[in-house]
Amino acid sequence: MTAIELVAISAGNNNITAYRLDTMDKVVWKGSNYPSLVVEGEIFEVEPEKEWTYKKTPYISGKIISQRIDIPALELELLPVHCIDKRKQEFEMEQVIPGAQPYEMDDPITDAVELKNMGRMDEAWELLYQVIKQDLRCIDAHVHMGHFKFGDGLSAYWVKQSLKHFTVGAELGHYFLGYSFDGKLPWSAIDNRPYLRALHGQCLCYWALGNYKAAADIAHSLLKLNKSDNQGIRFILPEIEAGIPYRESNE
Repeated sequence: MTAIELVAISAGNNNITAYRLDTMDKVVWKGSNYPSLVVEGEIFEVEPEKEWTYKKTPYISGKIISQRIDIPALELELLPVHCIDKRKQEFEMEQVIPGAQPYEMDDPITDAVELKNMGRMDEAWELLYQVIKQDLRCIDAHVHMGHFKFGDGLSAYWVKQSLKHFTVGAELGHYFLGYSFDGKLPWSAIDNRPYLRALHGQCLCYWALGNYKAAADIAHSLLKLNKSDNQGIRFILPEIEAGIPYRESNE
């Protein structure tokens, strides 16, 4: 059978709900999602062994032969970016959170964080899965999946998986902004925060993995985007540039 490219929208250990990149048809892939876990928003190529339908749901099994994060290939509808101060060249991104109600404080993301803090991780993950199933463009859902997996940042395996979630979020932001974007994204414009969090998460992951140059490059980008530095990048950048390991810094 010819290899098939699928886009993950809910990735479990033994099955991945996805859609075919060529036809957009929904399919569930069955197999072992190890050792390099596929994450939501990632394209994975499968060498099919068997295809079947059960209760109107198509299934496929087979070996995963490649994985990549390629947001433009998904041909998602762009979210708007609004100029909020022409003189300062400040912009605000527009975010989408399926299930969020206008003028209400709670939304599925904050609910997931609260569940996580109560130790109800399965329910927290399920909320994030449902958000992404409804709209892959929700940067904040990808970011919080990254946060959940990052933990204390001391497990290289989980940091690598966390990095993939943050990268999906960051690449979504790059796609919406345009790859030549050179403006500012102030933290005070609330809808910029998911993208800024995604970059911050990438920075911490690269630092934890010992890739100091990549971490420093993202840190400098963050300082350029948001000069008020609400995320405290200026405090960690000297340690990153000095090559101080993440583990030692946190100790």
